[in-house]
Amino acid sequence: MRILIIILMFNVSLLSGQSTFKATLLDSDNNKPLEYVNIGIVGKNVGTVSGKNGNFEIQLPPQLDTCALRISMIGFKTINYSVAEFRTVIQKMPTIKMEPESALIDEVVINESKLKAKILGNKTTSKNVTAGFSSNILGNEVGYKVKLKKKETYIKDLNLNIVTNEYDTLIFRVNIYDTKGKLPNNRITSQNIIVTTDIKEGPLKIDLLDYNIVVKDDFFITLEWIKDLGESGLFFSASLMGRGIVFRSTSQANWERKGIATMGFNVTVLQ
Repeated sequence: MRILIIILMFNVSLLSGQSTFKATLLDSDNNKPLEYVNIGIVGKNVGTVSGKNGNFEIQLPPQLDTCALRISMIGFKTINYSVAEFRTVIQKMPTIKMEPESALIDEVVINESKLKAKILGNKTTSKNVTAGFSSNILGNEVGYKVKLKKKETYIKDLNLNIVTNEYDTLIFRVNIYDTKGKLPNNRITSQNIIVTTDIKEGPLKIDLLDYNIVVKDDFFITLEWIKDLGESGLFFSASLMGRGIVFRSTSQANWERKGIATMGFNVTVLQ
Protein backbone atom coordinates (compact mmCIF):
# COMPACT_ATOMS: atom_id res chain seq x y z
CA MET A 1 0.00 0.00 0.00
CA ARG A 2 1.39 3.40 -0.97
CA ILE A 3 1.12 6.30 1.44
CA LEU A 4 0.81 9.57 -0.47
CA ILE A 5 1.62 12.79 1.40
CA ILE A 6 0.69 16.08 -0.22
CA ILE A 7 0.68 19.25 1.84
CA LEU A 8 -2.43 21.18 0.81
CA MET A 9 -2.81 24.89 1.44
CA PHE A 10 -5.92 26.97 0.92
CA ASN A 11 -6.65 30.60 1.67
CA VAL A 12 -10.33 31.06 0.94
CA SER A 13 -10.36 34.70 2.07
CA LEU A 14 -8.28 35.66 -0.98
CA LEU A 15 -10.56 34.12 -3.59
CA SER A 16 -13.09 36.93 -3.98
CA GLY A 17 -12.84 40.18 -5.91
CA GLN A 18 -9.54 39.39 -7.57
CA SER A 19 -8.03 41.45 -10.38
CA THR A 20 -5.36 40.02 -12.66
CA PHE A 21 -2.33 42.18 -13.47
CA LYS A 22 0.17 41.38 -16.22
CA ALA A 23 3.66 42.81 -16.65
CA THR A 24 7.11 42.13 -18.11
CA LEU A 25 10.45 42.16 -16.26
CA LEU A 26 13.57 43.39 -18.06
CA ASP A 27 17.26 43.77 -17.25
CA SER A 28 17.83 47.55 -17.02
CA ASP A 29 21.31 47.21 -18.56
CA ASN A 30 20.33 45.54 -21.82
CA ASN A 31 16.50 45.32 -21.87
CA LYS A 32 16.64 41.54 -22.05
CA PRO A 33 13.68 39.72 -20.49
CA LEU A 34 14.26 38.14 -17.09
CA GLU A 35 13.07 34.59 -16.55
CA TYR A 36 12.42 32.89 -13.18
CA VAL A 37 12.04 36.11 -11.15
CA ASN A 38 9.99 35.73 -7.96
CA ILE A 39 6.97 38.01 -7.55
CA GLY A 40 4.69 37.80 -4.54
CA ILE A 41 2.96 39.30 -1.53
CA VAL A 42 5.22 39.14 1.50
CA GLY A 43 3.83 36.71 4.06
CA LYS A 44 0.84 35.71 1.92
CA ASN A 45 0.08 32.72 -0.28
CA VAL A 46 -0.09 34.91 -3.38
CA GLY A 47 2.75 34.88 -5.89
CA THR A 48 4.24 33.68 -9.15
CA VAL A 49 7.45 33.41 -11.20
CA SER A 50 8.21 35.17 -14.50
CA GLY A 51 8.32 33.10 -17.68
CA LYS A 52 10.64 32.83 -20.67
CA ASN A 53 9.92 36.30 -22.06
CA GLY A 54 9.96 37.96 -18.65
CA ASN A 55 6.17 37.96 -18.57
CA PHE A 56 4.08 37.24 -15.50
CA GLU A 57 0.57 37.70 -14.22
CA ILE A 58 -0.64 37.87 -10.67
CA GLN A 59 -4.07 38.05 -9.07
CA LEU A 60 -4.39 40.77 -6.44
CA PRO A 61 -7.60 41.04 -4.42
CA PRO A 62 -8.41 44.59 -3.24
CA GLN A 63 -8.07 43.68 0.44
CA LEU A 64 -4.29 43.30 -0.09
CA ASP A 65 -3.70 46.91 -1.22
CA THR A 66 -1.74 47.82 1.92
CA CYS A 67 0.43 44.68 1.81
CA ALA A 68 3.99 44.57 0.48
CA LEU A 69 4.66 43.13 -2.95
CA ARG A 70 8.24 42.00 -3.59
CA ILE A 71 10.07 41.28 -6.85
CA SER A 72 13.38 39.47 -6.39
CA MET A 73 16.01 37.35 -8.07
CA ILE A 74 19.64 36.50 -7.39
CA GLY A 75 21.92 39.00 -9.13
CA PHE A 76 19.42 41.86 -9.17
CA LYS A 77 18.28 44.50 -6.69
CA THR A 78 15.03 43.62 -4.95
CA ILE A 79 12.04 45.83 -5.76
CA ASN A 80 9.35 46.50 -3.15
CA TYR A 81 5.93 48.09 -3.66
CA SER A 82 2.73 48.27 -1.73
CA VAL A 83 0.08 46.44 -3.73
CA ALA A 84 -1.68 49.75 -4.34
CA GLU A 85 1.57 51.26 -5.71
CA PHE A 86 2.12 48.22 -7.90
CA ARG A 87 -1.36 48.59 -9.40
CA THR A 88 -0.61 52.22 -10.29
CA VAL A 89 2.81 51.41 -11.78
CA ILE A 90 1.50 48.55 -13.93
CA GLN A 91 -1.48 50.49 -15.20
CA LYS A 92 0.83 53.27 -16.42
CA MET A 93 3.58 51.07 -17.86
CA PRO A 94 3.39 47.25 -17.71
CA THR A 95 7.18 46.92 -17.91
CA ILE A 96 9.47 46.83 -14.89
CA LYS A 97 13.24 47.09 -15.19
CA MET A 98 15.45 45.43 -12.58
CA GLU A 99 18.93 46.72 -11.81
CA PRO A 100 21.79 44.19 -11.74
CA GLU A 101 23.50 43.88 -8.39
CA SER A 102 27.16 42.92 -8.30
CA ALA A 103 28.13 40.28 -5.79
CA LEU A 104 31.73 39.53 -4.93
CA ILE A 105 32.13 35.78 -5.08
CA ASP A 106 35.32 34.37 -3.66
CA GLU A 107 36.84 31.70 -5.83
CA VAL A 108 36.93 28.44 -3.94
CA VAL A 109 39.53 25.82 -4.83
CA ILE A 110 38.44 22.46 -3.48
CA ASN A 111 40.93 19.64 -3.15
CA GLU A 112 38.63 16.63 -2.82
CA SER A 113 41.53 14.31 -2.03
CA LYS A 114 42.11 16.15 1.28
CA LEU A 115 38.46 16.17 2.32
CA LYS A 116 36.14 13.47 3.58
CA ALA A 117 32.79 12.93 1.86
CA LYS A 118 29.67 12.43 3.97
CA ILE A 119 26.06 11.84 3.02
CA LEU A 120 23.60 13.83 5.12
CA GLY A 121 19.84 13.50 4.97
CA ASN A 122 17.27 10.88 4.05
CA LYS A 123 18.51 8.13 1.72
CA THR A 124 15.17 6.34 1.32
CA THR A 125 14.17 5.02 -2.10
CA SER A 126 10.78 3.80 -0.93
CA LYS A 127 7.92 3.74 -3.42
CA ASN A 128 5.36 3.15 -0.68
CA VAL A 129 5.67 6.55 0.97
CA THR A 130 5.83 9.54 -1.36
CA ALA A 131 5.63 13.31 -1.08
CA GLY A 132 5.75 16.27 -3.43
CA PHE A 133 4.94 19.88 -4.09
CA SER A 134 1.67 21.09 -2.61
CA SER A 135 0.60 22.48 -6.00
CA ASN A 136 1.96 23.53 -9.37
CA ILE A 137 1.67 27.22 -8.45
CA LEU A 138 4.83 28.98 -9.56
CA GLY A 139 7.14 29.65 -6.63
CA ASN A 140 5.90 26.66 -4.63
CA GLU A 141 8.82 25.34 -2.60
CA VAL A 142 9.58 22.24 -0.52
CA GLY A 143 12.70 21.03 1.28
CA TYR A 144 14.39 19.85 4.47
CA LYS A 145 16.97 20.78 7.07
CA VAL A 146 20.57 19.52 7.02
CA LYS A 147 22.35 19.50 10.38
CA LEU A 148 26.08 20.18 10.65
CA LYS A 149 28.59 20.30 13.49
CA LYS A 150 29.76 23.89 12.93
CA LYS A 151 32.54 22.88 10.56
CA GLU A 152 33.43 24.40 7.20
CA THR A 153 31.56 22.26 4.70
CA TYR A 154 31.40 22.19 0.90
CA ILE A 155 28.16 21.02 -0.70
CA LYS A 156 28.98 18.55 -3.47
CA ASP A 157 25.62 17.31 -4.70
CA LEU A 158 21.92 16.90 -3.95
CA ASN A 159 20.35 13.47 -4.38
CA LEU A 160 16.70 12.58 -4.60
CA ASN A 161 14.62 9.69 -5.87
CA ILE A 162 11.70 10.20 -8.24
CA VAL A 163 8.84 7.73 -7.82
CA THR A 164 6.45 9.25 -10.38
CA ASN A 165 7.04 11.88 -13.06
CA GLU A 166 4.25 12.38 -15.58
CA TYR A 167 5.80 15.50 -17.13
CA ASP A 168 7.88 15.47 -20.33
CA THR A 169 10.65 17.55 -18.78
CA LEU A 170 10.98 18.74 -15.19
CA ILE A 171 12.44 22.13 -14.43
CA PHE A 172 12.98 23.58 -10.99
CA ARG A 173 15.40 25.72 -8.95
CA VAL A 174 17.54 24.53 -6.06
CA ASN A 175 17.74 27.02 -3.18
CA ILE A 176 19.86 26.89 -0.02
CA TYR A 177 19.02 28.92 3.10
CA ASP A 178 20.54 29.53 6.50
CA THR A 179 18.30 28.82 9.47
CA LYS A 180 16.16 30.70 11.94
CA GLY A 181 14.86 28.29 14.53
CA LYS A 182 13.18 25.40 12.73
CA LEU A 183 12.58 27.30 9.48
CA PRO A 184 14.62 28.66 6.54
CA ASN A 185 15.81 32.26 6.80
CA ASN A 186 18.04 33.99 4.22
CA ARG A 187 18.98 32.45 0.89
CA ILE A 188 22.74 31.88 0.77
CA THR A 189 23.13 30.71 -2.82
CA SER A 190 24.71 33.43 -4.96
CA GLN A 191 23.76 31.92 -8.32
CA ASN A 192 20.57 30.57 -9.85
CA ILE A 193 20.73 26.77 -9.79
CA ILE A 194 18.29 25.67 -12.50
CA VAL A 195 17.78 21.93 -12.97
CA THR A 196 16.10 20.16 -15.88
CA THR A 197 15.57 16.42 -16.23
CA ASP A 198 13.39 13.97 -18.14
CA ILE A 199 13.87 11.13 -15.63
CA LYS A 200 10.55 9.37 -15.13
CA GLU A 201 11.56 7.16 -12.22
CA GLY A 202 14.70 6.59 -10.19
CA PRO A 203 17.62 8.52 -8.71
CA LEU A 204 18.50 12.08 -9.69
CA LYS A 205 21.89 13.51 -8.72
CA ILE A 206 22.31 17.31 -8.97
CA ASP A 207 25.95 18.40 -9.07
CA LEU A 208 26.50 21.49 -6.92
CA LEU A 209 30.28 21.56 -6.52
CA ASP A 210 30.86 24.17 -9.26
CA TYR A 211 28.58 26.63 -7.39
CA ASN A 212 31.17 26.94 -4.59
CA ILE A 213 28.60 26.66 -1.79
CA VAL A 214 30.34 26.75 1.59
CA VAL A 215 28.39 26.45 4.84
CA LYS A 216 29.48 26.34 8.47
CA ASP A 217 26.20 25.65 10.23
CA ASP A 218 22.82 23.98 9.73
CA PHE A 219 21.09 24.84 6.46
CA PHE A 220 17.94 24.11 4.46
CA ILE A 221 17.97 22.86 0.88
CA THR A 222 14.79 23.17 -1.19
CA LEU A 223 13.30 22.67 -4.63
CA GLU A 224 11.25 25.51 -6.16
CA TRP A 225 8.60 25.06 -8.86
CA ILE A 226 9.47 27.73 -11.46
CA LYS A 227 7.83 26.76 -14.75
CA ASP A 228 4.20 26.11 -15.59
CA LEU A 229 4.17 22.50 -16.75
CA GLY A 230 0.43 22.01 -16.36
CA GLU A 231 -1.35 19.70 -13.96
CA SER A 232 0.21 16.28 -13.86
CA GLY A 233 2.06 14.19 -11.29
CA LEU A 234 5.46 14.40 -9.62
CA PHE A 235 6.28 12.53 -6.42
CA PHE A 236 9.50 11.75 -4.59
CA SER A 237 10.45 8.99 -2.18
CA ALA A 238 9.72 9.90 1.43
CA SER A 239 9.60 8.32 4.86
CA LEU A 240 7.42 8.75 7.92
CA MET A 241 10.39 9.29 10.21
CA GLY A 242 12.76 12.24 10.45
CA ARG A 243 12.71 16.01 10.85
CA GLY A 244 9.74 16.70 8.60
CA ILE A 245 9.17 18.89 5.57
CA VAL A 246 9.40 22.66 5.23
CA PHE A 247 7.30 24.32 2.55
CA ARG A 248 5.73 27.53 1.35
CA SER A 249 3.06 28.06 -1.26
CA THR A 250 4.85 30.90 -3.12
CA SER A 251 8.28 32.49 -3.03
CA GLN A 252 7.34 35.37 -0.69
CA ALA A 253 4.96 33.43 1.57
CA ASN A 254 5.78 32.43 5.13
CA TRP A 255 7.54 29.13 5.69
CA GLU A 256 5.66 26.31 7.39
CA ARG A 257 6.76 22.96 8.74
CA LYS A 258 5.02 19.59 8.86
CA GLY A 259 6.38 16.66 10.82
CA ILE A 260 4.33 13.96 9.07
CA ALA A 261 7.11 12.88 6.70
CA THR A 262 10.61 13.57 5.48
CA MET A 263 11.45 13.94 1.80
CA GLY A 264 13.94 11.39 0.45
CA PHE A 265 16.54 14.10 -0.19
CA ASN A 266 20.16 13.89 0.85
CA VAL A 267 23.33 15.86 0.15
CA THR A 268 26.91 14.77 -0.28
CA VAL A 269 29.21 17.17 1.54
CA LEU A 270 32.97 17.50 1.82
CA GLN A 271 34.55 18.30 5.18
